[in-house]
Amino acid sequence: MRGYRDFLFLGSCGGLDTDMHIGDIVLPDEAISEEGTSKLYTSSGPRFSADIELTKLLESTAEEIGMAVRRGTVWSTDAPFRETPAKIRKFRRLGAIGVDMETSALFAVAKVRRARMAGLLVVSDLLHDEWIIGWNRRAYRRGEDKARNVLQEAAIRLADSLKPSNGGRPV
Repeated sequence: MRGYRDFLFLGSCGGLDTDMHIGDIVLPDEAISEEGTSKLYTSSGPRFSADIELTKLLESTAEEIGMAVRRGTVWSTDAPFRETPAKIRKFRRLGAIGVDMETSALFAVAKVRRARMAGLLVVSDLLHDEWIIGWNRRAYRRGEDKARNVLQEAAIRLADSLKPSNGGRPV
């Protein structure tokens, strides 16, 4: 991670809640790992958390911009064609509102490297009674644009908070 300690990311996820729509924004505060990468970095798990402070930063930035986010748990799997109705029900019962392929690995690596990590996921498809693909829809692209705006503003705020308070000169 080359000396950097704070990371913000943008990704996509499938929406598991039946009231979710294509283009909704998920702010994952935790990820349940059902993928292989996390296990290669740490034996802890299967739940990995986002950094609390960076998550709060993204949430407050989104709120100030006037953008709604759905904060919650995501399920990460590297076997998307094994997202069976039974597994979807299981992970919903465990509290997952979205499914993706990398959030748990990002959180696991950040934990091992003692870095801070948080991000936003745009709902690209829906896993309700049927699989509804939406990454080619205008609503998804609008969601990406909104999420990018939040991440940019949050990154500016984060950078400003790291500047020395003595006129920019190192102490």
